[in-house]
Amino acid sequence: MRINLNNDGKVREALASVNGAATAHTFTSASDIATGLAMAELELKSLGLRKPSWKGAQIIMHSPGPTARAYKYATIGTQVELERGANSWLMVDAMRRNYRPAAANREPRVWLRLQDCHRHAAIEALKARIECCYRVGAS
Repeated sequence: MRINLNNDGKVREALASVNGAATAHTFTSASDIATGLAMAELELKSLGLRKPSWKGAQIIMHSPGPTARAYKYATIGTQVELERGANSWLMVDAMRRNYRPAAANREPRVWLRLQDCHRHAAIEALKARIECCYRVGAS
């Protein structure tokens, strides 16, 4: 599966096939994924990576789940895997997950998976920032 997140119809269709009848605590559309995606993009920017170099970066995201202990049984949630293409984000995988009560968050959980080229660029950007601060502090 490689679905562009700009194509909300196909994203909804893919997520509906994964979630089944469940709608609470799941991702059901591209707009549901947008909050976690914004958090991930902010993290990529903070690493010093420019947008054109994001190609190939991967994000694993879990939907927010129930936080109340009133839920006696596990609830159904969604996990999506996104990959940055040349111009936009693509959903490359979606699967159903079970959450235990109070183990989930109100916000989506987001993990970044960077390729070596991203890691090297982030390290170089960090070194440049440290070097710049060191020179400013030494004056």
